[in-house]
Amino acid sequence: FADQPAPYVNEVISKLGLDAVQLCGDEGLGYCGEMIAPIYKVVGIDATVPRSVILPKIMILLQRHSLAGHGLVLDARSEGEYGGTGSKVDWDLASELSTSFKFSLAGGLTPDNVEEAVRKVKPFGVDTSSGVEMIDTVTGGRAKDPSKIRSFITAVRDVDEYRASR
Repeated sequence: FADQPAPYVNEVISKLGLDAVQLCGDEGLGYCGEMIAPIYKVVGIDATVPRSVILPKIMILLQRHSLAGHGLVLDARSEGEYGGTGSKVDWDLASELSTSFKFSLAGGLTPDNVEEAVRKVKPFGVDTSSGVEMIDTVTGGRAKDPSKIRSFITAVRDVDEYRASR
């Protein structure tokens, strides 16, 4: 969800019996407090904003949502976009943040790069969307590619096994 009215989101939660929701917009703590299910709050990093400007803001958002008990997802963000863009998060910045915060990593993750991202950032989890899509030959739109999804999962499991053995 991204900036939909809270009553609408809660209605969807109830109707579908959702266990949790991912909020990808500019939802603040007050809005999040209205949710009737646990929250995964996406905190976006805009690569066009200088690191010295964005880092304090990101740290404050991560801290506030973490203290409120929300799960955290770090994703790339461009003005007016809410994920699924295929844009990669700055893994060096994410790696620094992972020493202080527990979050899942999103942003441009594919079967080909997720292992490197996990090794470098050491996130709690990973999130992908456009990284496992293909062009649907019938509609011309985008669709999830089962073979890419399997490859993504295999890559994550491989790096998890490596980390567990160390």
